[in-house]
Amino acid sequence: MLSESEPGLILHPGELDALRRRSEASHARFYQALVGDLEGRLGEEPPGDLWSLEEPDYSNLLEVCFSLVVNCGIAYHVGGDDRWRGLAERWLRRWVEVGGASSEQGMGSYLVAFHVMALAYGVDLFSGVLPEDFVGRVVAVLTEETGMMVEGMETGESEWSRRYLYHDCWVPVFGIGIGCLALLPYEPRAEAWRVVSGEGKVYPFTGAGTVCIED
Repeated sequence: MLSESEPGLILHPGELDALRRRSEASHARFYQALVGDLEGRLGEEPPGDLWSLEEPDYSNLLEVCFSLVVNCGIAYHVGGDDRWRGLAERWLRRWVEVGGASSEQGMGSYLVAFHVMALAYGVDLFSGVLPEDFVGRVVAVLTEETGMMVEGMETGESEWSRRYLYHDCWVPVFGIGIGCLALLPYEPRAEAWRVVSGEGKVYPFTGAGTVCIED
């Protein structure tokens, strides 16, 4: 069971010592590149809006924020530098301020899954060190978006929900799964949402933690 105070999706406290050793030895160049990218983003301001942006800014910013939150979480827990908590919180606060995607956007664009994952990993990696009221706001937006995407896949209304052979489908399937897992400590419906069914059966996570599709 995931905890409200400890991460569990990307990394777990029990493996941090080993990760720290690797960050200074076998994986030093990768870790240094990750930190270097984050340092370059310290002066950037997250966009004041998101959902009205045109392509390619729309998809680029969704993917950037998702990556930024994950990388900040890794760097914060491995290196202990509070700058990365602050950077992630700044982006998360802006994205909570602009609110979640509309129903039309959630049904029409698989890219909304990156927003779901950014919020989900933010909750998982930082809930123990962010203000409780703010975590509650992130959870509220995450719950709304995850539920909307689950509904779109269940009913087949989402444009991406039947493109089984393309990333248009597996990106949101994975995003829904991550959203559900992050919500388990907070949202009673999250467990039921883990299995999304329709004309075919799409299981975001099996017991082995993999994605599979059955016709």
